[in-house]
Amino acid sequence: MKASESNSRYTGKVRECTNYAVRGIKNLYKDPDLKTRQACSQGEEDIQKYFQGELENFSDSVVTETFDADISSSKITNIFVFVFMLLSAATMVAANFVSEVLLFASVGFSVLALASFFGLFKKLAKKKQSSNIIATRNALGVATHKVVFCANTDSPFKRGLSTSAEKLVNLIAFVGIIFQLAYDALILCDTYYNLFDNPVASAMPVISYILVVLVPFPLVASFAINTHSGTPGVANNLSGCFACLGAMRYLNEFDLKLDNTDVCVVFTGAKNAGNAGAKAYAKKHAENDKKIETTFICVDTLKGVSSLGVQGGTLKGAKLVRQAAENATIALTDGNSKFLKGDASIFAKAGITSATLTTLGSSAPDFYYTALDNVDNIDIKSTESAINILLESAYLIDEKK
Repeated sequence: MKASESNSRYTGKVRECTNYAVRGIKNLYKDPDLKTRQACSQGEEDIQKYFQGELENFSDSVVTETFDADISSSKITNIFVFVFMLLSAATMVAANFVSEVLLFASVGFSVLALASFFGLFKKLAKKKQSSNIIATRNALGVATHKVVFCANTDSPFKRGLSTSAEKLVNLIAFVGIIFQLAYDALILCDTYYNLFDNPVASAMPVISYILVVLVPFPLVASFAINTHSGTPGVANNLSGCFACLGAMRYLNEFDLKLDNTDVCVVFTGAKNAGNAGAKAYAKKHAENDKKIETTFICVDTLKGVSSLGVQGGTLKGAKLVRQAAENATIALTDGNSKFLKGDASIFAKAGITSATLTTLGSSAPDFYYTALDNVDNIDIKSTESAINILLESAYLIDEKK
C-alpha cells in the first residue's frame, strides 16, 4: 500500500501538516534566542527541548542522548600550525646570521607544523555538550524494519571567510610548510655537499625572507568561522526538522501505525561540528540498527522544489527514496553536491542504509551558510514534497516481509 492510499483525506492532511511546519518555523523565528542556534549553544538546546515536546505528541517514546563535540578543533589546528610555522621561519632566518645548524630545528618545527595541519592537536579543543533526540512510533506487530527520518537541530556557524576562501588559505598554509621543509633540506644539503655555485648559494637566504610571508595564513584560517554565533538556518536546516515532524504528525492524526516497521525521528545535534551528533548516534546504535533492516532518510536543506533530489549515503537508500518519489509522483533531480557533508555519509560508513533528500545542487545557493537563510527561504512546495516522500518511503519499507 502506498502512503497516499492510507487515508481518503491524505492529500488535504499532508497539506495541513505542511502548513503546520511552515507556521512552526515562523513562530520559532520570532524568538530572538532561537535565531542563532549554533552547535552546543543555548539556542540549540532550547530548540531541542521544543522538538522533544512536539515529538512526544506523535511518538510512543522519546529519548535524549547527550554527547561531547569539539567545536573549535579547526581553530586549535590552525593556531598550532601558525606557531610552528613561525618558529620554523624564525630559526630559518636566524640560520643566515648564526649557523646552518639551526636549520635542523627549523626542520623539526616544520614537521610539527605539518603534523598539526593533519590534526595532531585536535584533541586539545574545548569540548562542549550537545544532544540527539530519538523518537519512535512503534509498529503494530513485531518490528522487522525501521525507517528513520533524520535532520539537524543546529545552524551553521557565522563565517569570517567563505568556505572556498578558507580552503584556499589552508592550501597556501600547507604549501608554505612544504616550501619551508624544502628550503631547509636544500640549504642543509648545500652545506654538506656543495650543491650550488657561490652566486646561487649567496642568493638562497633571500628565499627564507620570502617564505616568512606565508606564515600568517594559518592564523587567518583560524578566524574562518565564529563558533560563538550562528546563521538563522531556516532552509538549512529548520526546514528538514519540520518536514520530519510533519510526516510524524500525519501518522498521528489518523492513528496510523505500520505493520512491521518502526517509524523513528532522529534529530542530531552539532552537525556543523564535524557531524558530531551522527557520529555519536552511530557509535552507540549502529550494531543494534543492523539487527533489523534500518534505513535513514536525512533531510538537509529544502529550498526550491525543482532542484529536489537524492544524494549521499548508500545506493540502496538512494534507490528507495527515488521509488518513494515516484510513488508520490514527484520528479527528483540527479544533482551531486560535493560540498554537502551530511549525516547520511556517517551512517553509510557505519553500515546503515541511508540517503539524503535535499534541494542542494552542484553549487551552493547564495543564502547557504549566511544571514540570508531566514524566513524568506520557507518553501511550502519543497516541504510538502519532502513530507510526501518520507511517508511513501516508510510505506515502501513496510511492504517488505
